[in-house]
Parts: sequence; C-alpha cells; structure tokens
Amino acid sequence: MREIQRRYAPQAKPGLIIGDDLADGFHTWKEASELARITELIVARRGPQRVSLQGFPCTYLENTLLPISSSEIRRRLAADLPVRSLLPERVLRYILHHGLYR
Repeated sequence: MREIQRRYAPQAKPGLIIGDDLADGFHTWKEASELARITELIVARRGPQRVSLQGFPCTYLENTLLPISSSEIRRRLAADLPVRSLLPERVLRYILHHGLYR
C-alpha cells in the first residue's frame, strides 16, 4: 500500500478488500494498525455470518456469496480445467495473457 501511495498519489485512501475469513486474524498482520490507518478496509463476505475486524474501522460489503474459493480457481487454472464461468472475461483474459497460475 505504501508503494501504491508513493507511485500513484491517490487523492483518497486506497481500498483494501479482504475476505471475512481473514478478518479475525487481521490484528496479527504485520503493521495492521498502520495498514488500517492508510487504507479503507473493506470486508467481503465469504460466509453467512459477519465477522468483526476486532476494533479496526471498516466497511462491510453485501456481496453475493459464491460457492468457490480463489484457491480452487487457481488450482483449476494450474490443472487446465474450465474456469470461464467463475471469472469475469477480462480477468480470465489477463490471467491467460500473462500465464498466471501455470
């Protein structure tokens, strides 16, 4: 995030989106307080219950829950299995163009 701020000098705090599966442990992240100070923390739902960031200010997304994880998408890409229905077309094109997760 410091590099993003240095390179792009945004006029507002950049957003950092994390899944609520990571929220309980956010306080253990390296420089969590500093990260919370310099970013807008945004928590996306991964499960049916809202999880707290344990006192850190954040915004909760009311996003649609998808029954697949990013780890599963990466595994499928590495195994050359179909993922077209799991990703936006632009994201898939970028991944394929750059040979990511192979």
